[in-house]
Amino acid sequence: MAEPPSGARRLWAVIEHPRTNVALALVLTGIGIYSPHTVALILWGLALLLALRSAYEWEPIRSRIPIEVEVRRRRQIVKPLPVVVEGGWLDYELAMMAALSTIIQLLDRVTRETGKNTNRTVRHAQQVVAAKDAPVARRHRVATKAARDFERYASRLDRFEQDYREATHQASENYVNLVETAPTGTPWPVISDGLSRLVESTKSASSSTRAQRQSATDLRQARVSQALNQAMDHQVAALTKIIEDMDAFAFSCEQVISQIARRFPAERATS
Repeated sequence: MAEPPSGARRLWAVIEHPRTNVALALVLTGIGIYSPHTVALILWGLALLLALRSAYEWEPIRSRIPIEVEVRRRRQIVKPLPVVVEGGWLDYELAMMAALSTIIQLLDRVTRETGKNTNRTVRHAQQVVAAKDAPVARRHRVATKAARDFERYASRLDRFEQDYREATHQASENYVNLVETAPTGTPWPVISDGLSRLVESTKSASSSTRAQRQSATDLRQARVSQALNQAMDHQVAALTKIIEDMDAFAFSCEQVISQIARRFPAERATS
């Protein structure tokens, strides 16, 4: 670290000098005489500390003090980093079940959101039909109101997609780890059948999402207004990501089923 400039060193030497401390103590004592009682006590206390410091720093006085004051710093003990070891099959099974529970909750949430959006779409379509002979300003307001609702729905789809992608990634990863580490006697036929049902439900959800994306695409192609076009683009993009996540998860589950069949053919044969 570079030394401070000579001017700074000289200033610091003046500040640390015992006489400077004495002068400051006298100034604080004088101010305290004309200050309120509480403030005076504080100032006189500071003055006393400065005077004591000055006396201790003055060599003729310090040499007469029989007690040597030494400040020692406690040596910092550096703790070693904990050793990270691999997980076990119970860890993977627990994490897998937690991820599957999250996936079920997310699908239930998006199903409710989709139902609400369908009702909103019908309501906005009725409003557009009712306003077809109205002035253009009113028709534009109707379209803008619909765009705001669709934009909020697209934002909720974005949040769902992020949560769903993370949950499916955790489930897939822990499924693979479970197959690699599970002990003898694990009920693989039951697990494979559960995975097969999960693949079917995921593909069904993907198909429904594709139909919803097509509806949004059709509305986008109508080119009603700029705000509605932007909301539909957002919605189509969010639905496309969800479809990709669902297809990837279904494929991952199918890979795990194949892995189980290769590693434990006897168990599959008895199912």
